[in-house]
Amino acid sequence: MEIPVFQQPGGVVLKYPKSLNFSVKIPWKPAEEPRNQGIMLRTILLLTLTLLGACATEQAPSSHQELQMTLAAEGFPTPDASGKVRLSDADWAERLTEEQFRVTRKAGTERAFTGTYWDEKRDGVYRCVNCGLGLFDASTKYASGTGWPSFWEPLAADSVEERDDHGLFSTRTEILCNRCEAHLGHVFPDGPRPTGLRYCMNSAALVLQTDEPDTKKTSDR
Repeated sequence: MEIPVFQQPGGVVLKYPKSLNFSVKIPWKPAEEPRNQGIMLRTILLLTLTLLGACATEQAPSSHQELQMTLAAEGFPTPDASGKVRLSDADWAERLTEEQFRVTRKAGTERAFTGTYWDEKRDGVYRCVNCGLGLFDASTKYASGTGWPSFWEPLAADSVEERDDHGLFSTRTEILCNRCEAHLGHVFPDGPRPTGLRYCMNSAALVLQTDEPDTKKTSDR
């Protein structure tokens, strides 16, 4: 940014852009010009660098702040400073439907072939219904024949978290949202190439972000 400098009687005036609403007058005496000139120039430089640093901090929100604003606008809870979303069960119950709460916060499982997305074929990104984190790309979804939406790979390595699940008299690998710890489903080693994995998810834990219209709803009218 170029800062115009204007000499006026009794000193020098720095004119900053109007958006900053800021100007500085540095007094100095012409008779002392040789001695004061170096001080004046150093002062100008210091003031300029300080102001520009403060302006950059004010006008350029951090990526965390941008994420908070985006999620809030979409109706999702905003992450804390660590990037996680932590709400009480009472708060989650107010935000979610009864089925969404049962599945995502109480590790429930919807009945096969009943969920919204088990037979969904539209392109887009499947996000966590609790916090909005991107979880799976529709390009990795495939027809597993199980009655639940299945994917062979998460959207990113840090999108989901794995935990051992020792329920139902067996040990399975539970899949949770890495931002809010919502229960999503389980992963099994019987999927297609290239990963050989089947991420078996609950529709109630997902929301599809897509630009394509829902042709199934249209055809049912």
